[in-house]
Amino acid sequence: MTATEAIPQASSDDPATRVAAGSARTERAAHAIPAWKRGLDVVVSSGLIVVAFPLFWIVALIVRIEGGPVFFTQRRLGQGGRIIHVRKFRSMAPDAEERLRSDPELFDRYVANGFKLPSDEDPRLSRWGRFLRSSSLDELPQLVSVLKGDMSMVGPRPIVEDRKSTRLNSSHITI
Repeated sequence: MTATEAIPQASSDDPATRVAAGSARTERAAHAIPAWKRGLDVVVSSGLIVVAFPLFWIVALIVRIEGGPVFFTQRRLGQGGRIIHVRKFRSMAPDAEERLRSDPELFDRYVANGFKLPSDEDPRLSRWGRFLRSSSLDELPQLVSVLKGDMSMVGPRPIVEDRKSTRLNSSHITI
């Protein structure tokens, strides 16, 4: 058996099958980022981290005073179906996921609205969370993910793992 025969090949045009059965060559090609784009990501993200460093501390202090952890970490599927960990400043109550899943009506609205709830109707948001979200300050820690190479300044957003099947069947989002 040659090395190419040992690599599983996708047997369907279904995107979910291609992601699950992708070959090593496909994964390497999917992660091949042009050097100029990676260089731009490193320069822009490191510059923004340096400039926004005092803001990082202020936001972290505000979130910590509200109680609970400063960061919210979530497993997501990045380019090529690779698992990455996305970190944000926590804008919700520490038990937000449990609150969402324990209220069937809220969860149904959440799913029906494309996995989102309007900020003014979302009971999971903390007092400062609405402001952090509306100003996008909750996303500042993602600059570190860009610097590490897990994400890019420009490109598709990583999707949440448990929403993969819903989004893979959607015509506007692909992995």
